[in-house]
Amino acid sequence: MNESKKANNNEMLAIFTDAYRPKLDGVSVTLENMVNYFDATGYRYHLFAPKTPGEYEDSDSTFRLSSVPIIFQPELRWSFPIGVRAFNALRKTHYSHVHSHSPGPMGIMAWSVAKFMALPHFHTFHTYYPDYSHYVFNGKVLSKETVTKLCVFWVNRVDFVIAPSSKVKNWLVSNGGRTPIVVIPNGIDTEKFSPPQGNDDRNYLVRKGVVKQGDRVVLFVGRMGQEKSIDVLIHYFADSITHIPDNVKLVVVGDGPDMKKLKGLVDDLGVVSRVMFTGYIDPKEMPDVYRASDVFAFMSTSETQGLVVAEALASGLPVLLAKDDAFAEVLADGENGYWIEGASHFAFHLNALFSKDELLRKMSSKARSAALQLSIEKQLKVLEDYYREGVEAWAKRRLLRDIVSSKKLRDVSLKFIKEIRGIIEKG
Repeated sequence: MNESKKANNNEMLAIFTDAYRPKLDGVSVTLENMVNYFDATGYRYHLFAPKTPGEYEDSDSTFRLSSVPIIFQPELRWSFPIGVRAFNALRKTHYSHVHSHSPGPMGIMAWSVAKFMALPHFHTFHTYYPDYSHYVFNGKVLSKETVTKLCVFWVNRVDFVIAPSSKVKNWLVSNGGRTPIVVIPNGIDTEKFSPPQGNDDRNYLVRKGVVKQGDRVVLFVGRMGQEKSIDVLIHYFADSITHIPDNVKLVVVGDGPDMKKLKGLVDDLGVVSRVMFTGYIDPKEMPDVYRASDVFAFMSTSETQGLVVAEALASGLPVLLAKDDAFAEVLADGENGYWIEGASHFAFHLNALFSKDELLRKMSSKARSAALQLSIEKQLKVLEDYYREGVEAWAKRRLLRDIVSSKKLRDVSLKFIKEIRGIIEKG
């Protein structure tokens, strides 16, 4: 038994999330990296997630709850606290702490479990929710201001908050968040994503017929949604065409509700021969996609950290990013990429990268170095230490108050629901 296993014998974590495999997004990938690391190190946990259509394989430590698709966002699931196996695990297991990864149905379940069992409740804010309010009846029911109030309400109802970037922490604190917030970036598998070691590593997109031999690739990876600002990237690239070599192509990887609209934009701008859409690509093949590219471009300002940016850096790609605090921890302007503040700025830096091979090589090396600081091992060791500190602090506070009775829990739950309803009605 290794030292990590010995150290964690008295800890048992209950994880709750509304997003998990086979769904593909930053939260799902982060959770999968987390449980893989916990399995490897012996950290004990149970993970509770929605039962989702599709193919996937879970460990014995994962419990699926019945769920249905959300009407306005079918990719997301609304879970119900129904499931004999999950209920028995919660009833029979002595947990030391709870960690929720979304303030949705599973987050509320985590809050209820933490209150009922008198456990410290950790929560990670993976998403900048105000930029997603348009998905709920085009923002006519929940405005950005109302969504922010709901997020702050949630922050002030849990015990410890984890932010993947300073952007999230500053947003929550400036809007009234009182619960202690620590910044711990989500880790990535830096061995899985690594620079190409030979010419064959760079030929994936050629073999798939996406680009031709000799083409240079500006890569985007992400969901085809409004919040990703892919339309902005396409406009910038189209405006850059006269300033960059003819063999430079923009490759857009991913799928989503805006795919048809974005292809129409490419057609309208007359750049069909320079912008390629791949659609969905199996996550197992994504390291090959990065290694077959030269530069990574991402204009979204809705990210809380942007795992795809970290993956690109780990693959040795210089990055062109919209100026946003979400990337402040990973981008050193002029060293491993550039902040982009407009079309002309984008064209200037793109031209510099493709006209100076030495600059591209230098930035590639710096990109990889920056990403190594975000290795899953480093970040989850920091998280484990934070868990331990939080559990100890909670135990000291618990000595000063009574354990929550069932009547008090009922009163607290009713107040919780009334406060949420009040925020929505006033919003």
